[in-house]
Amino acid sequence: MRILLVIIGLLFTVSSFAHHDDIVGEGLEHELFHALLWLVVAVALYKGIRWLQQNRDR
Repeated sequence: MRILLVIIGLLFTVSSFAHHDDIVGEGLEHELFHALLWLVVAVALYKGIRWLQQNRDR
């Protein structure tokens, strides 16, 4: 399971490094979009880890 999560994470991370964004363009909007995206990823990761820790004891 851990290997699967690592592979999925790497796929999403590598694909987002080099891209051109036509929706928000380049500049401040692009940077804010990425900051919001990484914030959502960090919160989801935190919540997932907390959930796993709580359910491991069951």
